[in-house]
Amino acid sequence: MKIINKFKVLFLFFFSLSFSIFAIDISFRTVPQTGIPLESFKYSNQKNIIEKPSFGLSETIDLNFLNCLAIGPEFIFNYIQKNGNPSFLIDVAPGLSVSAFYAPLSRLEVQAGASAGLHFMSYNFPGIENSSGGYDEGNMPESKLLSSLYIKGFTSAAFRLSPDFSIGGQIGYTNYLLDKISFTDTAFSSFDIGVNFKYTIHTSKKSKNINADFIQYDSVFPVYANIYKENGFAYANIINNENAEIRDVKVYFRAENYTSSLFICGSIPMIRKGKSAEIPLLADFSQEIASITENGQIPGEIIIEYSMLGKPKTAVETCIIDVYNRNSLKWVDPAVLSMFVSPNATEVLELSKYIVGIARDSLKTGVNRNLQFAAWITEAINSMEIDYVPDATTPYNVFHFDMDVVDQVQFPFQTLTYHSGDVDDLAVLVCALLQAAGIDSAMIPLSEDFIVCVALNASEKGAASIVNNTESLIIMDDEVWLPISMKNLRLGFNKAWSLALSEIEAEEFGSEMIILRDAWQNYAPLGISGKANYEKANPVDLKKRSDASVTKYLDSEIQPKIKAQLSLVSSNPTEANLNTLGRLYVTTGEMSKAKDAYNRSAKLGSVSGMSNLANILLLEKDYEGAKRWYNKVLEVNPDHNGAKKGLERIANEQGN
Repeated sequence: MKIINKFKVLFLFFFSLSFSIFAIDISFRTVPQTGIPLESFKYSNQKNIIEKPSFGLSETIDLNFLNCLAIGPEFIFNYIQKNGNPSFLIDVAPGLSVSAFYAPLSRLEVQAGASAGLHFMSYNFPGIENSSGGYDEGNMPESKLLSSLYIKGFTSAAFRLSPDFSIGGQIGYTNYLLDKISFTDTAFSSFDIGVNFKYTIHTSKKSKNINADFIQYDSVFPVYANIYKENGFAYANIINNENAEIRDVKVYFRAENYTSSLFICGSIPMIRKGKSAEIPLLADFSQEIASITENGQIPGEIIIEYSMLGKPKTAVETCIIDVYNRNSLKWVDPAVLSMFVSPNATEVLELSKYIVGIARDSLKTGVNRNLQFAAWITEAINSMEIDYVPDATTPYNVFHFDMDVVDQVQFPFQTLTYHSGDVDDLAVLVCALLQAAGIDSAMIPLSEDFIVCVALNASEKGAASIVNNTESLIIMDDEVWLPISMKNLRLGFNKAWSLALSEIEAEEFGSEMIILRDAWQNYAPLGISGKANYEKANPVDLKKRSDASVTKYLDSEIQPKIKAQLSLVSSNPTEANLNTLGRLYVTTGEMSKAKDAYNRSAKLGSVSGMSNLANILLLEKDYEGAKRWYNKVLEVNPDHNGAKKGLERIANEQGN
């Protein structure tokens, strides 16, 4: 008796402890059922077949684990009547049930399990009187209490009216063994059909039905605003505290005016009761996030839409998002710098238009236009005394090597206002001015320098007409680029050009060209603009600097070609050699010498020489001379489009 009492104390202790620690849900399953007999009853030489259905009731208390397993005590009561005999059986069976349950649909729950335990069968036979009022052997009144084991299996399907209550059908098989506990001898077995009533008490304590833990692994970079539509800036751990599983979970994010819309982050098919699931948070950040000038925080909301037992629900969880200032970035991919290049920013468009407007009246006819504009933009920055100054707190040559540290890069309006910047800041400004002028640009980040490349709109073959040695240009995929060193920008266009090549060749870690038109496919420009406090370049000083740069280019790159071509013409004065000499003179602006070379070529019968000579005369407004040479071209080649268009232009100029 003492042992039994100790066992009860321990059982009650662990039973209560399980609720306090694990908050286990308790389900009460009540099943009124009918048993269809399958086996004969055998006892004391009586072999009457039980054919009538039994009637009973089972009551189970399930302790639910892991939202899918249940274990608990079971109690069965059955009333069994023997066929054609006033005798009857009453069976009482306490045991232990183990089962598994699952909800494949919102309202449907299936459960299957087995149980076993003791059963006590009260056999009561009132006896059958003979004609004399007595009892024959075998028909005498008899009462007997049998005890043995029972085994049972069942499965059920129930409709969930609520997370707490469900009703459905149950079928199963029960076998009550004889008292000698032989698994080959059966007292009674039946196929059971019943109605399953299930009521669940949810013992877990919860403050909210749905929780969303906000997990931010790094602050938001405003400069990456467009990227966060496809790449998460944080995680939301969705915790289901409802009393049932939730389905069709959709997660959205918004952050007041810092987002343009309620943006869907993703969906989760189902989260079991008490379980959680992580989903990355995406955001459609608005232009407002670019107004953040200091590291700080902004409020946000995680919206969770879901259904429980087919009913739609919504939960909202607030969160605080850490945000870097708009100038911050990490050098995970150097191409991200393209986001700072804002060619449509007001101050960039105004300055670019101002420089191009002054340059347009001074452009040399035969010189590559993009090269000349690059010279003018470079010299405009020097004229405005915008200088290279290494960043004191985040120097480019240190910070861009470490992908884990946060660097600071200036937008063009800031560089214009500060009148200085690190090499990456100057590169952003120069690229923005070039792009605003309609000139493609690219960037090459080096260890100690930043190179801006200007597209010359020439093929590899055409590069030979631009420079004396094509090695002074970068040729990639049949595109020709002119490099400019930002570290040496103050030394002028020509020096910054030549030193850029030296810097690239000396780069220890190799170099990669980032073409802006390609980089913008992934890192679109933010277009951040601001009030820039600066004075535009003095037009007289700008023209003086730019003309000197272009003249120096001609002296270093074209004059050596002219000298070599003169030598070739003197020894072999062919039409082709004379035309090449004329084209070189046009490049340097020496039109009288160009006309002389084309005139000599024309006299040899060269259609190109005639046409080029006519073109120069047309530019000089010598309409009669131009008309005469165009007509000579048409005499040789009646289908020459250039000559026809030249005559049309002369007619328009003369008002005919």
